[in-house]
Amino acid sequence: MLQIRDLSFQYPSGPILNSISFDAAPGEITALIGLNGSGKTTLIKSVLGLLTPSSGSVSADGQLLFSGNRSRSSGTVSGRERARLLSYVPQRTDGGFSFSTEEFVAMGASAYLGAFSRPDREVLEHARSLLRELGVPHLIGRNLSRMSGGENRMAYLARAILQNARYSLMDEPVASLDLRRQHEFMQRLSGYVRKSSTGVIFSIHDPQLAYEYAGHFLFMKEGQIIGDLRKDEGNEDFRRTFTGYLREIYGERLRADFFGDRLMLGF
Repeated sequence: MLQIRDLSFQYPSGPILNSISFDAAPGEITALIGLNGSGKTTLIKSVLGLLTPSSGSVSADGQLLFSGNRSRSSGTVSGRERARLLSYVPQRTDGGFSFSTEEFVAMGASAYLGAFSRPDREVLEHARSLLRELGVPHLIGRNLSRMSGGENRMAYLARAILQNARYSLMDEPVASLDLRRQHEFMQRLSGYVRKSSTGVIFSIHDPQLAYEYAGHFLFMKEGQIIGDLRKDEGNEDFRRTFTGYLREIYGERLRADFFGDRLMLGF
């Protein structure tokens, strides 16, 4: 279990995260739903250790990753051990990489290699195999800097899969994709979670897409988690509560219609 307890973060100008607490389970897709500026990216980076929280704790499978504050913090795992627990798919990706797709994907194995080791032929072939499984064999041998947004997302997903961390945090992974590519990415991601039992936490603006593919929902507003729900499709109380949290975020005029595992929104 990935456990976040009372996590806060602030800049000199003021707080961004206010005492965030939640659990995310392995084998589960958790959607972090909220508007721009609600703190979703800051939360993901704080859990990963890319930002140092002002207070709170982060643990994964009983191993403490962070506890304390900026002036005095503690954790029980090394950077290499952390990489075996947490992987990251960033929102903005650097298109300036000069290596091939499979070389980039193979970097996911760094947590399992020696300090000065490079991926060998076996790791590179594993990377190629993953690209084939994800339905993008045409990316093999391609330069990462010459890809479309959808192809780039698949390369990052393949790297996260090869890293084989217990939990993967993804910041707006479908933000730059068209409708078809969004569903392709989420279908591949869902298949990966079913096969590996990795826990995925991803931020998203589209509650309809989140509802279709996630089983756990965190609703975020102004640096706080205002709702924490697990999907129960046939339960009217669940639907009513889900809609209520969406209205807190998007406004009272929002209308939600549920059709099995599908959600349609309007105003």
